[in-house]
Amino acid sequence: MSTAIEYFEATIPSLKGQNLETAERILTFAKTLDTDSAKLASFDAALAQQLRRSKQALRDLLEAQPFTLSTLPKPLYQRLISPKGQHLVSVQPKVALTDKARTDAFINDIRGVAPMIAGRSAVEWGIGEVVVNAFREAILLTLLGVIICLLLYFRNVLTACLVLVPIVFTLILTFATSSVLSLSLNMANILVVPLIIGLGVDSGVHVTHRFFQGGALKHRRATHRAVLISGLTTLGTFLSLILSPHQGAASIGVLLTIAIAWLLLLSLFLLPSLLSFFSRHGLLPKQAV
Repeated sequence: MSTAIEYFEATIPSLKGQNLETAERILTFAKTLDTDSAKLASFDAALAQQLRRSKQALRDLLEAQPFTLSTLPKPLYQRLISPKGQHLVSVQPKVALTDKARTDAFINDIRGVAPMIAGRSAVEWGIGEVVVNAFREAILLTLLGVIICLLLYFRNVLTACLVLVPIVFTLILTFATSSVLSLSLNMANILVVPLIIGLGVDSGVHVTHRFFQGGALKHRRATHRAVLISGLTTLGTFLSLILSPHQGAASIGVLLTIAIAWLLLLSLFLLPSLLSFFSRHGLLPKQAV
C-alpha cells in the first residue's frame, strides 16, 4: 500500500484537470486504507466478491448457447411477432432517400409486395402526397375565387386578366429565384403560395382602379406610393420570419419576401404599362369603375 501511495504522490504534480481530481481521490482513499486495517479488510473482501462475479460472468459468456425466439425477452418478442403469429419485416433502402423520385421508387417497390406498409418513410411519403394535393386544391380555389371577384367588380374579362398578369409573373419569377438561390419548396412553405395570389390581387385592384378613375398624374403617383408603402410594410413583416430559428418558418419568410418584392415591381411598372397599352387600342372600357 505504501508503494502505491508513494507512486500517486509522485505522479499527482504532473496531472491536470479531471485526471488530477481522480488521482487525489484515489490517494485519499489509499491513505485511509493504509491507516485503518478494518477498512482494508472490508475492501479486500469486496474485491474478492467482485472477482468471483467477474469470473462467473466470463464463464457464462464462454458457455453461451444459440438463442431462439422463445428465449427472447417478452417485450422484444411481442414487438417482432404479433399474437396472430405475424412477423415484423423491416426493409431498408439500398440508396439514401434524398429526393422524391427515389422515395417514390422505394415505396412503390415495397407496396408491390406488401400493400399495407408502415414506417417513417411510408408516413412521410403519404403526408407529402396529402400536402401536394391540398396545394393544388388551394391554388385552384384561390384562382377561381379571385377571378370571380374581379369579374364582378370590373365587369370586363380583359381587365380582370390584366390584374392577374402580375400575379402569374410573380409566381414564375418567385419559383425561378428560389431555384437560383437553391431554396427548396417544402411542406411548410409550399402552402403559402395561395397567399401570394391574395396579396397580389390587392395591389393590382388599387392600381387598376386609379387608372380607370383618371385624374391628375400626381393622384396616380399618390396611389402608387400608397401601394408601395403597403407592400413594403408587408414585405418587412415576412422578412422578419427569416430570423426565426425554425427552418420551416424561415423558409416561408424567404419565399414570401421574394414574392412580395417581385409583386411590387410588376404591379407598379408592368401593370400600368399594360393598362395604358390596351387603353390606347380601345380594348378597355372608358368609364370609371
